[in-house]
Amino acid sequence: MANKIYKGVGKGESLWAAIIERYGNNEAPQITQWIEDQQEAYMDSEYDYDRINIIVWDLKNRHLIKFLDKIGVDISNEAWDITNHNHTLKKWIKDVKDKNIIYIDRNTLILWMKLAKTENDIAAMEELITAFKNDLEGEREHWAYERAGEEFNDWIQDINTNVDQEVAEFFNVPLEIEGVEIEGDEFDMSEVEFCKNCNEAIIVANMKENYKDGSDEEYDEGYFYCVYCGQYYQYDEEHCRLNKHIPAHIIIARRV
Repeated sequence: MANKIYKGVGKGESLWAAIIERYGNNEAPQITQWIEDQQEAYMDSEYDYDRINIIVWDLKNRHLIKFLDKIGVDISNEAWDITNHNHTLKKWIKDVKDKNIIYIDRNTLILWMKLAKTENDIAAMEELITAFKNDLEGEREHWAYERAGEEFNDWIQDINTNVDQEVAEFFNVPLEIEGVEIEGDEFDMSEVEFCKNCNEAIIVANMKENYKDGSDEEYDEGYFYCVYCGQYYQYDEEHCRLNKHIPAHIIIARRV
């Protein structure tokens, strides 16, 4: 069985195998990079609500809960219905227009502060804003990393790790095979072709000799022989599509 040599990754029967076998399941730089990229995404305002929800309840500030209730905020819902404050809020934010819903994020905290009128309300909002900033600079990163790791484990279940293209797209890495390793020896891609039946790499220069070892019939140069699965077929379009690393005119010339 042959191992493919993937540029920038290493050797393996598949791209996924090359990643895992070289570095280990949780140490591969491709996996680390995916998790870190997702962690960075979780630091964006799009995911603020999850943290704000936690912070509000962790503060245990009854003045804050009463204030949020007063301005129509259901902290268990990521969307804030501003129907009762529409006229006032439109003076502050141009993109609200006729919408009555605002999704809760760091910018929403500023709006809440503007609606705070009493000393208790203002103090409660100041505590919330401070707690949010501290979280953003501290616990948020740890939370984001853990969530990204959990997401990786969930999403990878939907990837067919036997299909190189799917793995390459998932990790957003180029798919480039530099060569193959067969029985411990490395070969350039120009020296091998893949069988359309079993997808194994075959050393073209050895096909004729391998065929003679297993058959009494004369080898036809216009045919491809796979020593692994025994398939012996004439070069065709399907074979050309599988072996795009070999110029089509070279393969076609063998049929003449």
